Amino acid sequence: MTRPAKTALVVEQQALDLVHALFSSEQRGAEPLPALRAAKELNDLIDLLTIDAVRQARKGFVTWADIGDALCVTKQAAHQQYGNLVEEVSPPPRR
Repeated sequence: MTRPAKTALVVEQQALDLVHALFSSEQRGAEPLPALRAAKELNDLIDLLTIDAVRQARKGFVTWADIGDALCVTKQAAHQQYGNLVEEVSPPPRR
């Protein structure tokens, strides 16, 4: 198994564990703080995955307009939120 595949499996397991923690505390009527912590961790994980997806999209020369469409925001909002977190890429020179 390649390293990215292992990483994807680890992330998937983390997400499943956090979702399970959210639903199990909700169903048991348990204290709300563990569920809130799990929700925060899941949100943080989603943020990291989104940044990575934006980074990969930009490496593939996807426009900010298309990234914004995928995220249901304007291109300006997408660039404002993620532009400083990803390396800008230039398209290959035309021949």
